[in-house]
Amino acid sequence: MTVKLRQVGNSRTLTVPSGIKVTGKEYTVKNASKTIIFTPIAKKKNIFTTKSKTIQHSS
Repeated sequence: MTVKLRQVGNSRTLTVPSGIKVTGKEYTVKNASKTIIFTPIAKKKNIFTTKSKTIQHSS
């Protein structure tokens, strides 16, 4: 599969072919020798933003 690099303003853009399943909106990019690796950023749930019930212990 071939993709082409194009200039958009001050950025270079790669278009993702429709045959590749997109799994996120943000990716990390690593340049390893002659290979470029795109990895989706895993969104982690912040456990402190959810409401939790307080458990009361009786003595």
